[in-house]
Amino acid sequence: MKKLLCLITTLCFIFTTTASAEGTSGRRSTLITTHDPLRYSVFTADGNTITAHGYYANDPVIMFEIVASLRDNSLEFRQNSDNTYTASFSGVTTDRFAYIRLTKKSGLVYNYRVEYQSGLGWYFADNGFDERHISLAENHTEMPLIVTVQYLVNVSGTEEDVAETLSQIKAITAQVTDGLDNNYDKARAITGWVAENIYYDTDARDMEVTLETIALNKVLYDRKTVCAGYANLTAAMLEAAGLKAITVIGTAVQLNEYENLPTEDRHHEWTAFWYEEEARWVFMDSGWDSRNLYEHSRYNKTTAPKRYFDITPFAFSQNHRAFRAEHRDYFNALDYFIPAEPEPPQSVGDDAHIVPPESTTATTTTIATTTTTTTAATTVITLPPQEPHDPPEPPPEPNNLPLYITIAALSLTAITITIVIIIRIRK
Repeated sequence: MKKLLCLITTLCFIFTTTASAEGTSGRRSTLITTHDPLRYSVFTADGNTITAHGYYANDPVIMFEIVASLRDNSLEFRQNSDNTYTASFSGVTTDRFAYIRLTKKSGLVYNYRVEYQSGLGWYFADNGFDERHISLAENHTEMPLIVTVQYLVNVSGTEEDVAETLSQIKAITAQVTDGLDNNYDKARAITGWVAENIYYDTDARDMEVTLETIALNKVLYDRKTVCAGYANLTAAMLEAAGLKAITVIGTAVQLNEYENLPTEDRHHEWTAFWYEEEARWVFMDSGWDSRNLYEHSRYNKTTAPKRYFDITPFAFSQNHRAFRAEHRDYFNALDYFIPAEPEPPQSVGDDAHIVPPESTTATTTTIATTTTTTTAATTVITLPPQEPHDPPEPPPEPNNLPLYITIAALSLTAITITIVIIIRIRK
């Protein structure tokens, strides 16, 4: 009987511990918006209370709100002369979630999602996608030079086109980063320049997104593209500044679609660079930081929110999920045009001589990859049709950049590359 009681007690303890762990899994009490010392907020949830503090160097927060159906609530907000702010909210809601809303002096509005459960209070949902972001960045795929060439100049681009495009990227980057010695400041300036000077091409989105839409020679000439072009240009400029940059391919949703993020199939692309000084990957989304629109053949410029530079992976996981990460070696792309070394003569016995083929031979190699087809050393990247996608901010915040880019991920491990090499050797 004593042993039975001990066993029951042990099982009860295990059950209680497991239930407790499951009950608290997927929740965090703190959300830090960015690691950028010039623009950040720290939100802390504790029971029915949410506290906040932050700093925005040139565009201070002038209003702090909790947007939900609230009761028994109170809020204190203080804006300081040094552009910092503090806030404290106490209250409950019958809604499943709310938005922490920051209104900036410029009129820009930032929204962050916070969950509520009766008996537990406020918390930030944790889907684990922040860890996935970091893991994929650390294990990124090195892309073949032929793919990088096409991201620079499309399928029909020549060696001269590649050289000219790389020269333009270097010149713009040098101008944007002039006077900046710190790699972090350079990256911030590059992300801001892309967001402020490139326009989201809604016409291409609504009709057809092709490789030409995101190839950098066209992006720089037309100053318009879609999300993959933003990420492509940001990565190329980061590399021009001497930083290791990758592009990240995944999906993105509105904050009110958070529950759909694990299963949603809308495609999007953003950027990260390796910050050697702090030994970490810094993530940014210049596309979502741009509200410039090219619509009905007209350019419409608006203020860039500058919210997504060095966004923390946890804050990013509220509306971004990564599938894969790629490194495109832009500034070695010209190596693709260097002729391959001829094969040495074959040796038969003691006499070395060239053995001519009796007929022309063809060798075909098939490798699994993503939507990329290469024939006779020419890769054709096919971009699937675009899906409708609402602006990536919950109402009532207006005019955020629409994202409905479906970009084919290029990989040596996903769909099919067919390389046909025809070698003609004449005696």
